Amino acid sequence: MGEIIYKVLIKVSLAIPILWYLIDKTDYKLWWIILIAVAFGFIVMPAIRQFEDFNLKNSEVIEKSICSSCRHFDKSSVLCMKYDKQLKPGFIPCEGNSWEPNND
Repeated sequence: MGEIIYKVLIKVSLAIPILWYLIDKTDYKLWWIILIAVAFGFIVMPAIRQFEDFNLKNSEVIEKSICSSCRHFDKSSVLCMKYDKQLKPGFIPCEGNSWEPNND
């Protein structure tokens, strides 16, 4: 998940100087259309697709593993907070020994 945010920040830092340069070179009404197109096409849509891919790739771990019902599980990053390890299908960091029920 952090990789998605990192890429969005990089894209925003690239888009700002380019759009700043274009504000003087284009008509004001056209510049707003360019701004919306760049923001949506270069920043927002790729981030949404990466987020969907992240959820699809990790859906098995989130829905079917014992870790998803543990209090140390962080769903947003598919991470065991106690052992600070990424979860993968077929991999449980604690082998189920440190599992504690989620009280939510």
